[in-house]
Amino acid sequence: MSELLAVFIGIVSLFVFFLLVRVVTGWRFCALCAGVFATWAALLILHRLGIFQDLILAAPLLGASAVGVYYLAEKRASEPLHVFRLPFFLTLLFIAYLLLGAVHGYFGLMLFLASLWLLFGALHVYGRNPKVRTLVNHLIACCKNW
Repeated sequence: MSELLAVFIGIVSLFVFFLLVRVVTGWRFCALCAGVFATWAALLILHRLGIFQDLILAAPLLGASAVGVYYLAEKRASEPLHVFRLPFFLTLLFIAYLLLGAVHGYFGLMLFLASLWLLFGALHVYGRNPKVRTLVNHLIACCKNW
């Protein structure tokens, strides 16, 4: 059986398992998200143990989880905080990249992300200023009406 088929079967199995957990416990969570998370977490553990080598299979799953966390945060955050979409998403991608094993030599990228957070933080703080407000409104509306 191919590794990709095994991963797909794993996701389906975990999806069904987490659906059953939802029904039995009444907990509210996304069964698909939990299944994908559990799959890539297992793949990373197996990789660290030397059992699984193909991190290309884990990468899109990590990306899917990053997008899922992004959408969950966007759904729960008040609209003025939507100005932080770009730095938040890029930070999630960076974390996913780190989870794949790239843990050194990224000081410049971390500095860039920190600068981006500071810039968007300043836009959020000064968003009441009419000149800045127009830019903030465009940033918040970046994902609307398309």
